[in-house]
Amino acid sequence: AKAEMNDEQHEVLARVVNRVLAETEIKRDEDTRKSVPMSHLMHGGPGVGKSTVIKKIRDFSEDVMKWKIGKQFHIGSLQAIMAVELGGETLHHIAGINPFAEVNEQTIGGDKLAKRMLQTRWLIIDEISMVSARLLADIDVKLRSTVRQIGTQKCAGDIVDKPFGGLNVLCCGDFW
Repeated sequence: AKAEMNDEQHEVLARVVNRVLAETEIKRDEDTRKSVPMSHLMHGGPGVGKSTVIKKIRDFSEDVMKWKIGKQFHIGSLQAIMAVELGGETLHHIAGINPFAEVNEQTIGGDKLAKRMLQTRWLIIDEISMVSARLLADIDVKLRSTVRQIGTQKCAGDIVDKPFGGLNVLCCGDFW
């Protein structure tokens, strides 16, 4: 895979692979509460290969780890067209948030969302520069409450909720 990617692209893929390996070791040791999820930003202008890295991560997840998109990992984007291009979903769908609801209305999901997120370990967000701070916070809150109900990797040792419910998060985008 390195021959098809430049050094920076390979570095991001290596970070993801190393985190997956670390989590495999952590599960063996049953020390998930002390584990710190990966939070990483991959950024750069158009044409630098962010989508290539996301596709390589997807290939690794599906071909090597035998994970299913939408189960162990999610690829999301604000716009449906971008999500479809990467084989993912909109961020609203992933987090069970109704994008057309009034601010005080109930979000969708509940137990159904909790069941769907039961085995999820990764959230890859494409086009992060298009995601408002409010939506990102809503996703964080929703995942903290959802994963809190069903997961064991959700809390640090002092029972403080981990960001995004303990999921590993890779944000990708161009802030220029």
